[in-house]
Amino acid sequence: MARARTVHGLKPKGSVRANARKIIATRTDEFFAFAPALADPANVTELHDMRIAAKRLRYALELFADALGPDATACIAQIKEFQDIVGDIHDHDVHADILRAHLKTLAADHASILADRAMRVEDEIESFKKACHTFITDDAWVAEQTAIAAAIARTMRERRQRHTDLVAQWAAWNAAGLHERLHAIAKG
Repeated sequence: MARARTVHGLKPKGSVRANARKIIATRTDEFFAFAPALADPANVTELHDMRIAAKRLRYALELFADALGPDATACIAQIKEFQDIVGDIHDHDVHADILRAHLKTLAADHASILADRAMRVEDEIESFKKACHTFITDDAWVAEQTAIAAAIARTMRERRQRHTDLVAQWAAWNAAGLHERLHAIAKG
């Protein structure tokens, strides 16, 4: 996870509004620095880091909303929506990783059973090979593997759709001036 940027120029005796603006400016820059990563759906880590940066920005906006003016609330809603979409994408990433690990474990377990059986073979090799073939092509085992692979495929298809949704929504937010509005909030 990317570390939060340090907010420079905070003054303990300064006004809440002045310090809040510096915090919002830093969190805005931190958030938008990840924007180029949105173009490639394979940027899993960067997308997650951008979600964390969005969370920092949103929390700062929520904390200082009264000192920052009414536009801060509208920006909070958009950033929360961004977090929700990216959270869905992250959930799909985690789900796919869990399914892939399970699929690999099943395959390894099957291979281990075959290896153990091979260590104890006393019969003719051809009959052992036929037994192995039957074991490997067992309908229940094949169906389970296929179902897990299909679940991975569905998860990744849904993830790609959510990423497409995110890119479209990001373009809409930018067209509506989200970045400029956040900088205006920070400047006062």
